[in-house]
Amino acid sequence: MAAIELDMRTERGSRGTPLSNTGGPRDVYYARMTHVFHPPTDVYEFEDRVMVKVEIAGMAEDALSIRFSDRRLVVSGSRQDLPDGADRRVVYHNMEIDYGEFRTEVQLNVPVDPAAIEATYEHGFLFVSLPRPTEHRVEVRTLGQVDARRAASTSGEPSD
Repeated sequence: MAAIELDMRTERGSRGTPLSNTGGPRDVYYARMTHVFHPPTDVYEFEDRVMVKVEIAGMAEDALSIRFSDRRLVVSGSRQDLPDGADRRVVYHNMEIDYGEFRTEVQLNVPVDPAAIEATYEHGFLFVSLPRPTEHRVEVRTLGQVDARRAASTSGEPSD
């Protein structure tokens, strides 16, 4: 997804005065292309969990954002092309690695337990584990059994 950001600046001459052929300020719009790239993402499942694997090398853990809502996992962040403090005067001869903002979304068609989601980052891969909810078995009793247990608990007799 590409977007265009417009930045309006007033150009000024060497003496700090605005440039224009009429003597007034000249507004100039500078356009900069922005691009949100989508890193390669695998989604696979085991019996007890769904795994999402995102290939996004060169990231600091605090530069990753992971959100889960309405069965949708969103992984986003920004990867810098040069480390802070590096000389920015670079001439690329070949550039195939995506830098800048990234985002990947996974819509799940199975329920997961949001409180148990875990993420690890190792060797350039982000692994997000989305466990399925554990099954809670509910015992069903007839109304007569429930009334008998209540009566036994109030009379002090042990129930069966």
